[in-house]
Amino acid sequence: ADLFIAFHRNAGGGEGVECLIVSTASETSRNMAQAIQNALLGVGFRDRGVKVQDRNTYVLSHTTMPATTIECGFIDNENDNALFDAKFNEIVQGITDAILSIAGGSAPSTPAPQPTAPAQDVPTLTRNLRNGSRGEDVRQAQARLNRHKANAGKEDGVFGSNTEAAVRRFQRARKNEGRDIGKVDGVIGSKTWAILWE
Repeated sequence: ADLFIAFHRNAGGGEGVECLIVSTASETSRNMAQAIQNALLGVGFRDRGVKVQDRNTYVLSHTTMPATTIECGFIDNENDNALFDAKFNEIVQGITDAILSIAGGSAPSTPAPQPTAPAQDVPTLTRNLRNGSRGEDVRQAQARLNRHKANAGKEDGVFGSNTEAAVRRFQRARKNEGRDIGKVDGVIGSKTWAILWE
């Protein structure tokens, strides 16, 4: 092997991504860590930087290969989890491209995913749903948000701050995919509603 890359999810109440190196890291290690960090920032994660860490990094300090540990978001952070799930393929592609930029070569290109046509049995939306809305349509929206792993929480038909945050996560993820979602505003209008039912 020519390079050593460890892939982890972080924990402990933080948010964002970081790549770890040791104080004795080679220039190639540092360049690789920064390239991977930049790729993950491009997906939308918060920047925690490339960090020098000599404690609890045995594998990094005991290899002669250029090495880094990727901490790809916090597993106990709702925003990081939503981004990790929604952008998983882009995360993988970004890390791959970053590694290849150091190692040489190129990744095979993958076709962009085609938008899925809305299901034929989408219930009619009779109003915009926003913070303060209540009703069966809100409960349906919460169920669809949870199905899309946007973490709306309780499906109780009450559009509160958790539901609004979930709508924003869902809208942001779809917008990052190039979908015509309209504004990322936490309000469920006709465009967001249709895509929720895919």
